[in-house]
Amino acid sequence: MSDIFQTVNDCLEKYIGGTAFFDELDKAVKHDEDLLRQLITKAKAEYPNAKLIASGEIGLCLHNFRMPVDVIVQGGLRKNVEPLNLAKFTKPNEHFVFVDDSYFSGRTCQVIKEALEKCGCHLDGIVVIYDGCYEKRNNISALYRYYDHHDLLGRKI
Repeated sequence: MSDIFQTVNDCLEKYIGGTAFFDELDKAVKHDEDLLRQLITKAKAEYPNAKLIASGEIGLCLHNFRMPVDVIVQGGLRKNVEPLNLAKFTKPNEHFVFVDDSYFSGRTCQVIKEALEKCGCHLDGIVVIYDGCYEKRNNISALYRYYDHHDLLGRKI
């Protein structure tokens, strides 16, 4: 079984944060079948009646490892100027949980939430492998939350 703590610590030793850290962490986790299975298991346990939605490469990796994902949307949503349209893939009143490799600012999640709401659906929560957002949010669950282990200056707690 893969150890998310070791993966994060390895990346922190090399990159100390920033874009390079997140890029390297994303590469390390999205192709790790064990971590992806832990992600799906956590999402299904916490939201047993919700459908799973993923985006970009992690969605493709989940699909390629034959893990259950109901909807996979294109990556780069937070930068995309075209609105995301999920009408062909959803029915009104369906409930979803967004699964992703990491969470920082929430822009991708916001695009997904708005697209689901336009279809009359609900985003019940977000489950990620790595949560790097300083503010703890109730609707986000993670296998590893950076600020549970480090202070604002990056020192281990």
